[in-house]
Amino acid sequence: MKSLLILSHAPHLIHNGSVLAYAPFVREINLWADAFSKVTVLSPCFNETGNSKVFENNKRILAAYNHKNLNHKALSTLHFKSVRLGLKSISNTPKTLVKIYRGCSTADHIHLRCPGNIGLLGCLVQIFFPKTSKTVKYAGNWDPKAKQPLSYRLQKWILSNTFLTRNTKVLVYGDWPNQTKNIKSFFTATYSEEMTKINAPQRQWDGAIEFLFVGTLSPGKRPTYALELFRQLLKQLDSKKDKIPRSHHPKLRSSRLTYYGEGPERKALEERIIQHGLQGSVRLMGNVDADELIKAYQKSHFLILPSQSEGWPKAVAEAMFWGAIPLVTPISCVPWMIDHGRRGQLLSLDIDRDTSAMISLMENPDLCNEKSEQGIKWARQYTTERFAHEIKQLF
Repeated sequence: MKSLLILSHAPHLIHNGSVLAYAPFVREINLWADAFSKVTVLSPCFNETGNSKVFENNKRILAAYNHKNLNHKALSTLHFKSVRLGLKSISNTPKTLVKIYRGCSTADHIHLRCPGNIGLLGCLVQIFFPKTSKTVKYAGNWDPKAKQPLSYRLQKWILSNTFLTRNTKVLVYGDWPNQTKNIKSFFTATYSEEMTKINAPQRQWDGAIEFLFVGTLSPGKRPTYALELFRQLLKQLDSKKDKIPRSHHPKLRSSRLTYYGEGPERKALEERIIQHGLQGSVRLMGNVDADELIKAYQKSHFLILPSQSEGWPKAVAEAMFWGAIPLVTPISCVPWMIDHGRRGQLLSLDIDRDTSAMISLMENPDLCNEKSEQGIKWARQYTTERFAHEIKQLF
């Protein structure tokens, strides 16, 4: 195959002649692009006048593609969060459809990234190219029973329809029953085979406990629930101080929750941290590079990720890779990832129930070690080498 078309809603940035985007996305696309001599990326792009500021604010989480023959063609961003943005997006849709159609007409292979508004247009346009080989990475929740927006349900219906979506392999997270023949269970990976040779650190469970939140500080990730869970845990630990050996009590009081990521919920978090007097126990680190994040995983005991929606949450797999125990909501393929509690713990979003369950777990070091070890064993199956191999098999 010669030419590959990537269609995505991920915003891109042109900086000093290089095409940049969110680093985990770029690393994955580099693996897809490796099999092709020419690559075209169709996606929204930041305005040139604001590129320098965007780059400076996000350079720690951005990366450049390494393909020698890669072109980026900008699409209009489609947003329907307000009447003004909705009307503007509707007016831009015909032009966007034409660009997508032209891109598909010259590609030897089409790779769609779904779900999203751009992905929905791609799902519609690909119908007119039944003979062109295609792959679709559905990075959201494929659970047929999940309550989702109409646009997501429409994309899932089109992609599952083998008459409308031909010559296509649709890659989804999780193993779901009663799927059409073009649906294939898949995964993603962050770390290489070489990284599996680095032992995860042994944790002590009778002292200060390190909690971690990794992800966008957005309502969908529920970072404020993570804060409330941590606060209730501290209160419970404090109430048990008379039952805890004196030598351990000061360490328990120094337990800490650290956030990595940025987003619209940051201000609300800052206000609640001050309101509850948690300035010495909670830190907001913002966006950091991959090496710093690895160090955070290695020294943490638990990852709290009470998300409302996920596909394959990389933070969960990464945390388990380094031995941290994930505390997660039962959405998408997440229960399967943690083996329904054997490798982590499911959150009910009932703060009292979750707090009690966490206290019980923390009081059982042997069980904590077992969950940690099982998580390491599972996560280290999914290396970038295996991921690259599975991608090549798709062609």
